[in-house]
Amino acid sequence: MSAIISANERELVHQLLEDVRTTATVPNFPKPSPVAIRTILVPILRRWIVEGGFFAAQKLIAPTRIQFEVGINANAVRLCEMGYTERWMAIVLFGSIGVGVSWTAQSFIGKPAPCSGGEFRQLPHPAKTFFRQKMFFWKGRFFTRHDVIHAHANKLGGVHLDFQRAADQAHIDEIKNYFGFDQEVDPFRMLAGDKIARARADTNRRSNIYDAIELVTLDTARIFVKGIEDSKALFEALLR
Repeated sequence: MSAIISANERELVHQLLEDVRTTATVPNFPKPSPVAIRTILVPILRRWIVEGGFFAAQKLIAPTRIQFEVGINANAVRLCEMGYTERWMAIVLFGSIGVGVSWTAQSFIGKPAPCSGGEFRQLPHPAKTFFRQKMFFWKGRFFTRHDVIHAHANKLGGVHLDFQRAADQAHIDEIKNYFGFDQEVDPFRMLAGDKIARARADTNRRSNIYDAIELVTLDTARIFVKGIEDSKALFEALLR
Protein backbone atom coordinates (compact mmCIF):
# COMPACT_ATOMS: atom_id res chain seq x y z
CA MET A 1 0.00 0.00 0.00
CA SER A 2 2.98 2.29 0.46
CA ALA A 3 3.28 2.73 -3.32
CA ILE A 4 0.18 4.93 -3.42
CA ILE A 5 1.67 7.67 -1.24
CA SER A 6 4.68 9.86 -1.95
CA ALA A 7 7.92 9.89 0.00
CA ASN A 8 6.88 13.13 1.71
CA GLU A 9 3.49 11.69 2.67
CA ARG A 10 5.18 8.59 4.01
CA GLU A 11 7.44 10.76 6.16
CA LEU A 12 4.38 12.65 7.42
CA VAL A 13 2.77 9.42 8.59
CA HIS A 14 5.98 8.25 10.24
CA GLN A 15 6.26 11.54 12.13
CA LEU A 16 2.63 11.44 13.26
CA LEU A 17 3.00 7.95 14.71
CA GLU A 18 6.37 8.79 16.24
CA ASP A 19 5.07 11.98 17.82
CA VAL A 20 2.10 10.17 19.34
CA ARG A 21 4.38 7.43 20.67
CA THR A 22 6.74 10.05 22.09
CA THR A 23 3.87 11.88 23.80
CA ALA A 24 2.43 8.69 25.29
CA THR A 25 5.81 7.65 26.71
CA VAL A 26 6.67 10.97 28.38
CA PRO A 27 7.29 10.13 32.07
CA ASN A 28 4.07 10.20 34.12
CA PHE A 29 1.86 10.85 31.08
CA PRO A 30 -0.98 11.91 31.09
CA LYS A 31 0.22 14.04 34.00
CA PRO A 32 3.85 14.84 33.13
CA SER A 33 5.89 17.70 34.57
CA PRO A 34 5.27 21.30 33.45
CA VAL A 35 8.72 21.22 31.82
CA ALA A 36 7.75 18.19 29.72
CA ILE A 37 4.50 19.88 28.74
CA ARG A 38 6.35 22.95 27.44
CA THR A 39 9.32 21.25 25.80
CA ILE A 40 7.74 18.07 24.39
CA LEU A 41 3.96 18.19 24.25
CA VAL A 42 3.50 21.76 23.04
CA PRO A 43 5.80 21.55 19.98
CA ILE A 44 4.17 18.25 18.99
CA LEU A 45 0.62 19.56 19.36
CA ARG A 46 1.53 22.75 17.52
CA ARG A 47 2.74 20.73 14.54
CA TRP A 48 -0.47 18.73 14.19
CA ILE A 49 -3.15 21.11 15.48
CA VAL A 50 -1.94 24.66 14.76
CA GLU A 51 0.10 24.05 11.61
CA GLY A 52 -2.49 21.68 10.11
CA GLY A 53 -0.32 18.58 9.91
CA PHE A 54 -3.11 16.35 11.20
CA PHE A 55 -5.49 17.22 8.36
CA ALA A 56 -2.77 16.53 5.78
CA ALA A 57 -2.28 13.09 7.35
CA GLN A 58 -5.99 12.38 7.62
CA LYS A 59 -6.44 12.99 3.87
CA LEU A 60 -4.27 9.95 3.28
CA ILE A 61 -6.85 7.65 4.87
CA ALA A 62 -9.93 9.32 3.32
CA PRO A 63 -12.87 8.91 3.48
CA THR A 64 -12.20 7.83 7.09
CA ARG A 65 -12.25 10.67 9.63
CA ILE A 66 -10.53 10.15 12.96
CA GLN A 67 -12.81 10.57 15.97
CA PHE A 68 -11.69 12.05 19.28
CA GLU A 69 -13.43 11.48 22.63
CA VAL A 70 -14.27 15.04 23.67
CA GLY A 71 -16.41 16.33 26.53
CA ILE A 72 -18.47 19.28 25.27
CA ASN A 73 -20.98 21.09 27.47
CA ALA A 74 -23.09 23.18 25.11
CA ASN A 75 -25.11 24.68 27.96
CA ALA A 76 -22.00 26.03 29.69
CA VAL A 77 -21.08 27.79 26.44
CA ARG A 78 -24.63 29.11 26.12
CA LEU A 79 -24.49 30.62 29.62
CA CYS A 80 -21.37 32.53 28.58
CA GLU A 81 -23.10 33.76 25.41
CA MET A 82 -26.10 34.92 27.47
CA GLY A 83 -23.88 36.95 29.76
CA TYR A 84 -24.70 34.86 32.83
CA THR A 85 -21.14 33.52 33.11
CA GLU A 86 -18.42 36.15 33.12
CA ARG A 87 -15.38 33.84 33.19
CA TRP A 88 -15.26 30.16 32.40
CA MET A 89 -12.87 27.26 31.91
CA ALA A 90 -14.25 24.06 30.41
CA ILE A 91 -13.90 20.79 32.29
CA VAL A 92 -10.56 19.06 31.73
CA LEU A 93 -9.09 15.88 33.15
CA PHE A 94 -5.97 16.16 35.28
CA GLY A 95 -4.97 12.56 35.78
CA SER A 96 -8.21 11.02 37.02
CA ILE A 97 -9.63 14.32 38.29
CA GLY A 98 -12.12 16.33 36.25
CA VAL A 99 -12.25 20.04 36.95
CA GLY A 100 -13.82 23.15 35.44
CA VAL A 101 -14.30 26.69 36.71
CA SER A 102 -16.96 29.34 36.16
CA TRP A 103 -17.62 32.81 37.54
CA THR A 104 -21.14 34.20 37.50
CA ALA A 105 -21.50 37.79 36.28
CA GLN A 106 -22.20 40.31 39.03
CA SER A 107 -25.57 41.27 37.54
CA PHE A 108 -26.81 37.66 37.81
CA ILE A 109 -25.63 36.85 41.33
CA GLY A 110 -28.59 35.64 43.38
CA LYS A 111 -30.70 35.06 40.28
CA PRO A 112 -31.57 31.71 38.69
CA ALA A 113 -29.55 30.69 35.67
CA PRO A 114 -31.38 31.20 32.34
CA CYS A 115 -30.71 27.55 31.48
CA SER A 116 -29.30 24.49 33.22
CA GLY A 117 -25.55 24.07 33.53
CA GLY A 118 -25.72 20.93 31.42
CA GLU A 119 -23.52 17.91 31.92
CA PHE A 120 -20.08 16.70 30.94
CA ARG A 121 -20.21 13.76 28.55
CA GLN A 122 -17.36 12.48 26.43
CA LEU A 123 -18.48 11.56 22.94
CA PRO A 124 -16.67 10.97 19.62
CA HIS A 125 -16.17 14.11 17.53
CA PRO A 126 -14.18 14.88 14.36
CA ALA A 127 -10.89 16.74 14.59
CA LYS A 128 -12.30 20.11 13.57
CA THR A 129 -14.75 20.03 16.49
CA PHE A 130 -12.03 18.89 18.88
CA PHE A 131 -9.44 21.48 17.83
CA ARG A 132 -12.00 24.32 17.81
CA GLN A 133 -13.66 23.37 21.08
CA LYS A 134 -14.24 26.43 23.29
CA MET A 135 -12.15 26.04 26.46
CA PHE A 136 -12.09 29.52 28.01
CA PHE A 137 -14.43 32.49 28.11
CA TRP A 138 -12.59 35.65 29.14
CA LYS A 139 -13.64 39.29 28.87
CA GLY A 140 -16.34 38.54 26.34
CA ARG A 141 -14.27 36.26 24.11
CA PHE A 142 -13.97 32.49 23.70
CA PHE A 143 -10.61 30.75 23.35
CA THR A 144 -10.39 27.31 21.75
CA ARG A 145 -7.95 24.43 22.15
CA HIS A 146 -6.30 25.66 18.95
CA ASP A 147 -5.90 29.13 20.49
CA VAL A 148 -4.41 27.67 23.68
CA ILE A 149 -1.82 25.55 21.86
CA HIS A 150 -0.93 28.50 19.61
CA ALA A 151 -0.37 30.81 22.59
CA HIS A 152 1.49 28.16 24.56
CA ALA A 153 3.84 27.54 21.64
CA ASN A 154 4.37 31.05 20.31
CA LYS A 155 4.07 33.22 23.43
CA LEU A 156 4.77 31.10 26.51
CA GLY A 157 7.92 29.21 25.58
CA GLY A 158 6.75 26.02 23.88
CA VAL A 159 8.56 27.18 20.75
CA HIS A 160 9.07 30.90 21.36
CA LEU A 161 9.02 32.92 24.58
CA ASP A 162 7.66 36.39 23.91
CA PHE A 163 8.89 38.73 26.66
CA GLN A 164 7.31 41.75 24.98
CA ARG A 165 3.74 40.66 24.41
CA ALA A 166 1.53 43.50 23.25
CA ALA A 167 -0.82 45.12 25.75
CA ASP A 168 -3.77 43.59 23.91
CA GLN A 169 -2.39 40.13 24.72
CA ALA A 170 -2.61 40.57 28.49
CA HIS A 171 -5.39 37.99 28.43
CA ILE A 172 -2.79 35.25 27.87
CA ASP A 173 -1.27 35.76 31.31
CA GLU A 174 -4.67 36.39 32.90
CA ILE A 175 -6.07 33.11 31.56
CA LYS A 176 -2.87 31.24 32.46
CA ASN A 177 -3.23 32.33 36.09
CA TYR A 178 -7.01 31.89 36.26
CA PHE A 179 -6.78 28.44 37.81
CA GLY A 180 -4.16 25.85 38.61
CA PHE A 181 -3.00 22.89 40.66
CA ASP A 182 -0.20 22.53 43.19
CA GLN A 183 1.06 18.96 43.63
CA GLU A 184 3.20 19.77 46.65
CA VAL A 185 0.41 18.31 48.78
CA ASP A 186 -1.31 14.98 48.21
CA PRO A 187 -3.29 14.69 46.04
CA PHE A 188 -3.24 18.37 45.01
CA ARG A 189 -4.15 21.90 46.05
CA MET A 190 -6.05 24.40 43.91
CA LEU A 191 -4.50 27.77 43.18
CA ALA A 192 -5.73 30.94 41.50
CA GLY A 193 -4.49 34.36 40.47
CA ASP A 194 -1.14 35.65 41.66
CA LYS A 195 -0.64 32.58 43.85
CA ILE A 196 0.12 30.66 40.66
CA ALA A 197 2.60 33.25 39.39
CA ARG A 198 4.37 33.44 42.78
CA ALA A 199 4.65 29.68 43.02
CA ARG A 200 6.04 29.43 39.47
CA ALA A 201 8.66 32.03 40.31
CA ASP A 202 9.90 29.86 43.22
CA THR A 203 12.63 27.47 42.03
CA ASN A 204 11.68 24.92 44.68
CA ARG A 205 7.98 24.92 43.82
CA ARG A 206 7.64 25.48 40.08
CA SER A 207 7.95 21.79 39.12
CA ASN A 208 4.73 21.08 41.06
CA ILE A 209 2.64 23.96 39.68
CA TYR A 210 0.26 23.59 36.72
CA ASP A 211 -1.52 26.66 35.37
CA ALA A 212 -4.78 26.75 33.41
CA ILE A 213 -3.14 26.75 29.98
CA GLU A 214 -1.02 23.74 30.92
CA LEU A 215 -4.13 21.90 32.14
CA VAL A 216 -5.85 22.43 28.79
CA THR A 217 -2.68 21.44 26.92
CA LEU A 218 -2.47 18.20 28.93
CA ASP A 219 -6.12 17.41 28.28
CA THR A 220 -5.64 18.09 24.57
CA ALA A 221 -2.59 15.82 24.42
CA ARG A 222 -4.46 13.02 26.18
CA ILE A 223 -7.39 13.18 23.76
CA PHE A 224 -5.16 13.51 20.68
CA VAL A 225 -3.01 10.52 21.63
CA LYS A 226 -6.01 8.28 22.24
CA GLY A 227 -7.67 9.27 18.97
CA ILE A 228 -4.57 8.48 16.91
CA GLU A 229 -3.77 5.29 18.81
CA ASP A 230 -7.32 4.01 18.27
CA SER A 231 -6.87 4.51 14.52
CA LYS A 232 -3.16 3.84 14.10
CA ALA A 233 -3.76 0.63 12.10
CA LEU A 234 -5.06 2.81 9.24
CA PHE A 235 -1.85 4.82 9.19
CA GLU A 236 0.40 1.82 9.66
CA ALA A 237 -1.23 0.20 6.63
CA LEU A 238 0.07 3.09 4.49
CA LEU A 239 3.65 2.20 5.44
CA ARG A 240 3.56 -1.44 4.36
